[in-house]
Amino acid sequence: MRIWWNHVSDIIDLYDGKQPLSQFLKQYFKGFKKLGSNDRRNISELVFIFYRSSKWFQDDIELEQKIRQGIFLFASEKAGVAKLSHLPIITEASIAERCEILNDNHFKTKMPTFKAHVLTFTADISAEQFQYNLLSFPKVFIRDPKIGGTTLKQLLLANSIEFEEPEDNIFSVKNGTKLEKILPAESYIVQDLASQKLSRAVLKNESETWWDCCAGGGGKALFVSGHYPQAKITCSDKRKQILNNLKDRFKLYNYPLPEVLPLNLSNKHELVKTFKERTFSNIICDAPCSGSGTWGRTPEQAYFFDAKQLKTYSDLQSKIACNAIQFLEKGGYFYYATCSVFKEENESVVDKIISETGLVLEKCEWFIEWDRNGDALFLARFRKP
Repeated sequence: MRIWWNHVSDIIDLYDGKQPLSQFLKQYFKGFKKLGSNDRRNISELVFIFYRSSKWFQDDIELEQKIRQGIFLFASEKAGVAKLSHLPIITEASIAERCEILNDNHFKTKMPTFKAHVLTFTADISAEQFQYNLLSFPKVFIRDPKIGGTTLKQLLLANSIEFEEPEDNIFSVKNGTKLEKILPAESYIVQDLASQKLSRAVLKNESETWWDCCAGGGGKALFVSGHYPQAKITCSDKRKQILNNLKDRFKLYNYPLPEVLPLNLSNKHELVKTFKERTFSNIICDAPCSGSGTWGRTPEQAYFFDAKQLKTYSDLQSKIACNAIQFLEKGGYFYYATCSVFKEENESVVDKIISETGLVLEKCEWFIEWDRNGDALFLARFRKP
């Protein structure tokens, strides 16, 4: 066990938050090939627990003690890690109840401030609700590539994979379930519950031409293509490798390939040169953001987050949105989306879009699925009069 703690301490000293923690851990373990798979899993779990829970404890507590308390607070179900807790794990207790138990046993907890005094949360989200979410490990949500199909559910049952169906044709499995080793890759699409619900909201408006201007992995474009195979879809992103992955996903599910363009949305001249007079009836703008609605999956981002970054994000989001809107046809719809829970990235950007473009705001929606171990997303629908 001592070797675990030595590696955990070294990792935390070395890691600076500039790349995803999961990627850093893979690179780190390449230098320690004598560590078995069980050792790597448990060390990784302990590191993630540190970034997920350490702000709940006093700063002067030693690292090892802080993580041991975090194991109980997080209610880790990994056997090798759970036995390192100071107290027996109580999975059925709420986070608030676990805090009380720790306090009763002289392990003092505190509600992290997370610089909440300089942050304004979107909708009715409270700082307390946000902090509790960071201690809950999200599930993996999947759907059948064939709209209305039953194949995926049959496969889950046939392979005795434990799952839930929170909504029709949306399935969730525990994080860590090795779906890729059990199911054919083409039999399921990974997409968070909140993202699927947001995509459904976008699809309420059927149109011929779609531009997913910050497409990323293409989750929303895949959703559109699955429902409207005849739709003409354009996907753009400034990251060429991401676009290559997107094309691979469309091929995997045998969907019609979209037009794929490497574009920097913050460069207005580049957009005009590419599209000229071309317009779209629907534009989806899932803008780069803090990702705070998904930090339950990446707690290290919450740990290293600096509230000063919000203005940078907000300015970029407004610029990207306004640049894209010039290619929206009259009567067309513009969808602004983020996976942020901060007002500065959501409602404040909506106000800028209205004032700078003249679009009409039709509806704002929040898809907050933390109670079902999902993410939190924001969507604003505009129409060009």
